[in-house]
Amino acid sequence: MKDLNEKELKTINGGSQFGYYLGYYWTKGMTKIMDGIDWVNEQVGL
Repeated sequence: MKDLNEKELKTINGGSQFGYYLGYYWTKGMTKIMDGIDWVNEQVGL
């Protein structure tokens, strides 16, 4: 029973870690895209 609980705990921790990285890279990627749009708008504005 203890092994199962440790395994479950690892799965939960792994899932939250994955979610954290997914959120981190998603946010980073969206920021890059928004910066790119701003840059294009500036170029067109000139």
